[in-house]
Amino acid sequence: MSVKRIVKIAIITIICAGLILCYYYYLTHRDRNGAQNQDDKRTAIEKCLDRDLDYDYPKTPREVVKYFNEIQMCLYNEQPSDDQLKKLADQQFKLLDKELQDNNPALQYYENIRQDVKSYRAAECIIVSAVLCSSDEVTYKNDENKGECAFVTCSYLLRDRNGATPMNQMYVLRKDENGNWRILVYYITEKTKED
Repeated sequence: MSVKRIVKIAIITIICAGLILCYYYYLTHRDRNGAQNQDDKRTAIEKCLDRDLDYDYPKTPREVVKYFNEIQMCLYNEQPSDDQLKKLADQQFKLLDKELQDNNPALQYYENIRQDVKSYRAAECIIVSAVLCSSDEVTYKNDENKGECAFVTCSYLLRDRNGATPMNQMYVLRKDENGNWRILVYYITEKTKED
């Protein structure tokens, strides 16, 4: 075989390999972009409601509070329809510990959320940001009476027609019989000098 023939075969092989790689790249990215564009068309509320908590329950206390906050942002910052508001409240209710659910039955919980959203809208109040503590800052405690609990803090910035207001909130979560973290209680905390 001559050197010219070997060079020709090598060049043709390189070109063919390049064409195959370009076609592969096109095929793999064509579907992603299509799915991404489809995803971009959905509203924040639709994305939030897509989560099936029976199969995709958040794994850590921090993830539970993060999803709870995503729902909060949809409730207070978006304009959910009555049906969407009910579904968002149902999603939040599923994140609550049985003890908290028993103290706030589903219909009462929904009505409280509905009234709260109404008052936020009347005050033109929105949640500007919700910043969770880092994973390292989540505190765990095993209590004889309450079981295994986790403490997650979150800092909020609320804005209404009178200006911006910072607020810190503590979430206490408890592990249920299936090993899922559920919100047992949450309350506003005072800011410390370090905050």
